[in-house]
Amino acid sequence: MKRFYLMMMFAAMATMGYSQTADQAVKRADLTSVPSDHFVPSKVISKTPSADEIITEQPAGTLKRYLRTGRYMMGSGGQVFEYDQSGRVAKVVFGDNGKDVWFLMPLSTLTYPAWVRGTLSDDGTTITIPAGQQVVYDVTKPNPATGYAGGVEYAFRLHLLELQDNGYGGYTYNIAEGDPDIVWTVDAATGELRLTCTDVDAYNIMGIIYDTPDDPASDGQWNGYADYATVYVPFSDEPVDVPAGLTTEPFGMNYEYNDGYNQVQILGRMVDVAFDGDDVYMTHFSKAYPETWIKGKIDGDKIRFPRQLMLVSNLDDPVYFNAFDMTMIEQPWGTQIEKTLSYDDVVFKFDAEKRTFSTDMNCNVNPSAIRFSGQEMFERPSFSPYYDVAATPADPGIIRKSGFNGSKGYWCYAHIRVPPKDVDGNFIDPAKLSFCFYTSEDEVYHFVRDNYIRTTATDGWDYDPAWEDGLSEIPYTWTDAASDFSYERVNFYYGQLDRLGLQSIYRGGGEERRSNIFFYGEGIYNVGISDVAEQPAAVSTSLYDLSGRRLDSPARGITLMSVRRADGSVVTRKVISK
Repeated sequence: MKRFYLMMMFAAMATMGYSQTADQAVKRADLTSVPSDHFVPSKVISKTPSADEIITEQPAGTLKRYLRTGRYMMGSGGQVFEYDQSGRVAKVVFGDNGKDVWFLMPLSTLTYPAWVRGTLSDDGTTITIPAGQQVVYDVTKPNPATGYAGGVEYAFRLHLLELQDNGYGGYTYNIAEGDPDIVWTVDAATGELRLTCTDVDAYNIMGIIYDTPDDPASDGQWNGYADYATVYVPFSDEPVDVPAGLTTEPFGMNYEYNDGYNQVQILGRMVDVAFDGDDVYMTHFSKAYPETWIKGKIDGDKIRFPRQLMLVSNLDDPVYFNAFDMTMIEQPWGTQIEKTLSYDDVVFKFDAEKRTFSTDMNCNVNPSAIRFSGQEMFERPSFSPYYDVAATPADPGIIRKSGFNGSKGYWCYAHIRVPPKDVDGNFIDPAKLSFCFYTSEDEVYHFVRDNYIRTTATDGWDYDPAWEDGLSEIPYTWTDAASDFSYERVNFYYGQLDRLGLQSIYRGGGEERRSNIFFYGEGIYNVGISDVAEQPAAVSTSLYDLSGRRLDSPARGITLMSVRRADGSVVTRKVISK
């Protein structure tokens, strides 16, 4: 049982094994005949775990960065599967004495901040890492639910492993004969470091062994994680260097997203853009990494954004902006969309007069240098300068509505579409957009807060939403984890809804405007201008161009007409002159 807790703690540190899909899962060793939850010990480790033995501070010397490639292995369910290493950034320090070399986290699945020490050969062609170095130290935590007391010291140690008969009619990985050191070769021409002491045919790998003297049943066992055929490629990419004093202005970004339920959703967010000569800079377009920048260049009537590094995350994942391709593949169960990484520039059509740019390509924020992750995807994005003007939001839609009896009673759900655009297709600020539901033309659905609270006594949730009196209107940017509704899907607790309508609400330019109401299965219920109360009389009218300059008369193209009414309110509309 103690070994089980060690395994769970290590799995929590291995961020790659369960987060990516294997390009080809291969059974490398038959472990099915091993007794449940037990790998055969390699040998008893004759060392004692120690916090003092771990090197967590970066040693002195010259730091070099590399892109990690190769294969890694993961034991699961009595089998061993292999995957591509994800192209994380590896760090190596070369000591000033010309001999000492330190590798940070040499195993690709390990995120514990440990350095291991090696020695550079006199001719500079190899680096030798003594086997058995400690790369993890911790103490098991108690688990009151099962009565486990915890308090067991444990370590993981780095060794070369080889495939051997496990004594139960199958095979497992044990420490290689003679417990050899781990050797890397240095390619003088390319600067690459290669883990050349592994032989794929002999199933030799670099893995981690348990060091648990207080738990002899676990001591010396392989924990199911290992690397082989690893190559460190010199990594020199750097994030964008933003000029000092660069001034940005707000732009709106609309983009498509195929979520598998609603087909194509139109989404949007505010970004910041700066033009500096022919250079175009953009920031705040990524939700996961909002302070990062990307840089493009104007090329006639186009803007080209090359694939580029945004940052290296705290897990040493290199986060890139890049293009991706989508291919429709027909499968027996239906059409499947396959997404693959592209190294092409993302090319936008650029309207210099309006300063708008758009593309039919797809781009994404990708935390890997060598494989597609799909963390943030933007299909066919378009950008335009943002002006706070009054606008009528585009009509929303309810794509699908269904329901069933749950443990607390009947509840239903709806997949919805709330475009952050106005009726003319222009971007509108998502922060000023919201939506509400109707059960009839004049009855708004109210979300009761108590229906959405979870407790640890029910299903393990313990959120406490802030909306004490419930909600009748949902902000487009709503993110409360316990509420179960967003601009894509809404759950209604409890009771069946025979009729359901959806309306968008936009408060821009000092006005509130509403879309028509879309009723599921019925279509649009028109909320025409005639339904709105008579407006106060206009007392003055002003005209502006898109840069905010005052005009005496409408110019060719788009003019903003600002109308001040007798009650002090201001209404701004677009006037198009051809």
